[in-house]
Amino acid sequence: MRAARVGGIFFLGVGLGSCGSDGTGSASTPSHCEVGGPPASIDVDVCKSIPAAETADAATSCATCCTGAGFPDSGFLGSDHCLCGTVPKGDGDTACASKTASADECSACCSGGYVGYVSGGGTCQCGPKKDAAVCACALSDAEPDTSCESCCLHHGYLGIEYIGIGQRECGCVGS
Repeated sequence: MRAARVGGIFFLGVGLGSCGSDGTGSASTPSHCEVGGPPASIDVDVCKSIPAAETADAATSCATCCTGAGFPDSGFLGSDHCLCGTVPKGDGDTACASKTASADECSACCSGGYVGYVSGGGTCQCGPKKDAAVCACALSDAEPDTSCESCCLHHGYLGIEYIGIGQRECGCVGS
């Protein structure tokens, strides 16, 4: 699994292996649904001296470098080095705030487009927002996991939730 740190949260891309890079920070197998390079909100160069590694130290170093360069989010999505940016923001803090009766009620509400939740003490907070539509086209590619990474990066995301078995999904994760 590859861990990507975005806004202080780790996201795991299920079933992801190590991907090559074409030097721009994108996965080496382009998706047919991506357009152009990463958007202006993603900087592939400012912290590229920090190599991707599946450790908390790598994620912390990447986050520290990106914060110092003025970017709130960081990750290694589809790249062999640290990427910085400002990813799409969600409303996870308030989307299910009224669903406080039980953890099941909170979970059911947050499962409609968010990655995870925190419940307890009269609160329900959803995790980061997930967009499963923007890169759904990557699922029909020959290497859908790699294409999902690449497509999400090219749409301004630094995290994914890829599901390659059963009900397949390529979810681009913001914050």
